[in-house]
Amino acid sequence: MILVDQLFFPSFPFFFFPFLKKPKNKNIIGNLIVPEKNNGIKLELFVFDVFPFVNSMAVLECPREEEFSPLKNKAGPGVVDSAETSRHDILTENKKWVEAIGGHIEGDVEISPSVSYNGEGLESLKGVTLQGPKVIESLP
Repeated sequence: MILVDQLFFPSFPFFFFPFLKKPKNKNIIGNLIVPEKNNGIKLELFVFDVFPFVNSMAVLECPREEEFSPLKNKAGPGVVDSAETSRHDILTENKKWVEAIGGHIEGDVEISPSVSYNGEGLESLKGVTLQGPKVIESLP
């Protein structure tokens, strides 16, 4: 893959990681083409690739389920890191916040980040039962 880096990104100081993919595309008349075999290359960089180029850096260790829920795979049975698993993680964390202040959630209730970013400011929900599905966009 060094050749690809040198040809297309000669002044870019990073190494791209190649992944073979089967990207869907449309032909000249607009028909969807779904390849059966890999016919493309996806070039990726990772956040740690920049570490050698920074003046200072700090690493924070935290519980994954509280701070990290990637969205990189399409949904499906047993699939992780999908929209479904990310949604589940957000709803689970929001429920923990409400229960921590003495409230209760039944069903799927999402707390908008404009209301609370990390569980702060939810004291008005103490003793309240929120019935989902709903998104909390403001507090009483």
